[in-house]
Amino acid sequence: MIIKTKSIKRVALSIIAAFIAFSGYVNALPIDAYNQYKQAVKQFRAKEYKSAQSVFAKLADEYSYAPAMLKLGVIQQKGYLAKPNYERARYWFKKASELDDPEAQYQYAKMLERGLAGEKNVEAAAKWRHRSAELGHKVSLYDLGIMYFYGKGVEQSIETAAIMLIKSADKGYKYSKSRLFTMKRLLNAEKEKGDAIAHYLLGTLNRKGYAGFRPNDADALKLYTYAAEKGVAKAQYEIAQFYYYGRGVKKSYKKAAKYYKLASDQGDIFAMKKLAVMHLNKQGGLSNKSLEIIPLLEKSAAGAHQYSQRKLGYMYLTGDMVKQDKKKAFDLLMAAAKQHDAFAQRTIGDMYQKGNGVTKDQNEATYWYTLAAENGDKDAKELLRRANNTNE
Repeated sequence: MIIKTKSIKRVALSIIAAFIAFSGYVNALPIDAYNQYKQAVKQFRAKEYKSAQSVFAKLADEYSYAPAMLKLGVIQQKGYLAKPNYERARYWFKKASELDDPEAQYQYAKMLERGLAGEKNVEAAAKWRHRSAELGHKVSLYDLGIMYFYGKGVEQSIETAAIMLIKSADKGYKYSKSRLFTMKRLLNAEKEKGDAIAHYLLGTLNRKGYAGFRPNDADALKLYTYAAEKGVAKAQYEIAQFYYYGRGVKKSYKKAAKYYKLASDQGDIFAMKKLAVMHLNKQGGLSNKSLEIIPLLEKSAAGAHQYSQRKLGYMYLTGDMVKQDKKKAFDLLMAAAKQHDAFAQRTIGDMYQKGNGVTKDQNEATYWYTLAAENGDKDAKELLRRANNTNE
C-alpha cells in the first residue's frame, strides 16, 4: 500500500495544535432550567423517555441547548418512544453539531458516512469528525485516524492517522491501542527513510508504551532529538518537557527554556504557555518582568490554550501586568470556561455575583458556580452551600 504524506507544517503538526481549536459549547441556562435538564437526564437513564423528551424539547426550543438536542436525537435514533426516525435524529444531531456538541458531531458524522436519512457524504463526515475530534471525542479521533489511514474522505496520510490514534489511545480507547501496532510497522518504514515526523511519533509510542513498546524515555529522547534537529516543533517541546521535569535526564530549566523557545518560535501554543510560566516563575534565568510574557500568553490563548485563556483573562480582570480591561477579561475567561475550566467558571460567577464588568445577575452567578462546583472547584461548592443555607 502506498501512503501519501504531506509536508510537516501542512498536516501532521498542524493537526496536533488543532485539537483544542474549538472550545466546547456552553450555553448558560437559568439555574432552574439547568436543574430541569439534570432531572430529565435522570428520567432518561431511568427509561422514562416521554417525560424526559418533553423537557429536552422545551430546553432545545427556548434556549437552543445543545445537550438537550443531542438527547432528542438519541431518542429518535433508538426509537425509544416509537420506531426509529432517522430523519428526526439527523435533524437534531445536526443542530447540536452546529453548536459544537462533540457527541452530536460524532453521531451526525456516522449518519453522513452511511447515508442514513439523506445523501451519503464521506467528505462532510470527515469534516464533522474533525470538529468532534478537536473537542477530544475519543471515538471520533479513532474514526478519523482510520479515514486518514485509508484516505477515505481525506488525503491519505499515515502520520496524521497515527496522531489521531495516539490521541484516542491517550483517552483509553482500546481499539486505537490495537491499531497502533500497525502504525508502528509503517512508521518504522518511514523512519528508515529519514522522515522526521515518523521519528517524533515513534518517540511518542516509546514514551507512552504503546504498540508493544515498554515505556522508555531514553529511546524516546533519541527519536525526539533527531526530529527536533530537523525542526519538528512538537519534538522540541517534548525534549523541553524532559529537561523541565528531569524525566530520564538531569533537570535543567535552562535547557528546557531553550527547547520551549525553539518550539514557541514555530507557533507551538503549549510551548508558549510553558515559556510564559517559566518567565513568571523566574525559572532558568528568565525574568518575570519580560516583555515576552503577555505576547506568549496572547498567542497561546488565541490558539485556545485553556490555561493561557484563564491566566490572561484574570490578568486583564485585575490589571496585573496589563491595562485592566474587564470586557477582554470576560471574553478570555468565558473561552476557558467553555473548555470546562473550573477556576474560569467560578470567576465568571464572581463577576455576575458582584456586577464586576458585567450586569449583576444572580441566576447567571449561580449557574456558573454550579458548573465550577461540578468540575471540582471547592470555593464554588462553598459559595453554593452558603447560598442554599441563606435561602432556607
